[in-house]
Formats: sequence, C-alpha cells, structure tokens
Amino acid sequence: MPATPAWPPRSLPRLFVRTALGDGASVEIDAAQANYLGNVLRLGVGPRAAAVRRPRQGVAGADYGGAKKRMTLTVERRTREAENVPDVWLAFAPVKRAQTDWLVEKATELGAARLLPVMTQRTVAERVKLERLEAIAIEAAEQCGRTRLPEIAEPVSLKQFLADRDPARRLYFADEGGGEPPARAFTRVRR
Repeated sequence: MPATPAWPPRSLPRLFVRTALGDGASVEIDAAQANYLGNVLRLGVGPRAAAVRRPRQGVAGADYGGAKKRMTLTVERRTREAENVPDVWLAFAPVKRAQTDWLVEKATELGAARLLPVMTQRTVAERVKLERLEAIAIEAAEQCGRTRLPEIAEPVSLKQFLADRDPARRLYFADEGGGEPPARAFTRVRR
C-alpha cells in the first residue's frame, strides 16, 4: 500500500474568529493565527484557502493574504452551518493543570455546551485561568472540526453550584465510594 504524503495537507487550515462571516467580509486575524499560517504551515503570502469558524455561526471558506505577522482573510462563501449541540453541561473540579487541559479538550471534542469549574474541598488548583481554558477549547475545536465552543463559566464553590443549579436539570456524578451501578442509574426512569 503506498504511503499517503503528509504535505500538502488535504484539509484546509482551520481558524476560529470573532468577526461576523458574511460573504466578502474582511477579517484580520491575530498574531498567533498569522504565525500558525505563515511560519508553522509555511503558507507564503498570496491567495490561499482556509476554513474560518465563528462560534454559533458556522464555517466559511476564505482567501488570505498579507505578511506572515499580519494577515487578513476575505470570506468567500459559507460552507457549513453551525452545528446543533445537545445541552450537556460538564461540572468538574479542576485538578492538576495537564489533567484539566485534557478534560477541556475532550469535552470540547465531544460537544459539551457548557463547562463549569467547581471548587471543592479537595480541589488541587487554587485558581482557574479562563482565558487558557478558552484557548484550549478553541484549539480542540479547530483540530476536530467543531463549529461550536463550549461556554466556560466562572469557577464557583460546590456549595454555590448546588444551591444555584436548576432542579429540573438532571445531575449525574461520579461516586468513587460506590453507590448505584452507572448502567442502572442512567436507565432508571423518573416517576
């Protein structure tokens, strides 16, 4: 079986932007994204194609040009509408940095609608950097092709989380001490 060449990539580079994606719109990308296209992918100056995503707006194809440190995208056409994601929220106790990063990445890839950091009595992390978690979610969405980012809430205490939660929203939790087997708990019908 012949090997598939790694270059050029078969898929378009994917970037999340915060600017509206109307046809013909001009979007200036930030320095990190320009570095990614110009230096990491080595896509020189000139018209090229990129898949541009805006949270809750879908995907559009775009041409880009400019210098390696400053690039502007011109939206050509919408190629995919924003996906519908189930209203699944993931409340989690932040643990060590690498594990929290992994959790945010996987929750984004699986399509969680909202991430809620909950500070418990034994939470390892003293603080949560929301900008960092958002950057990880954006990178995960770019890698797997998601068109929606999860909303990342401000950290709250467990007591506050339980007091503020909507009682109509079903809550599942991992019980390290045992309890009811998950298969039975998830299939049980509420009456």
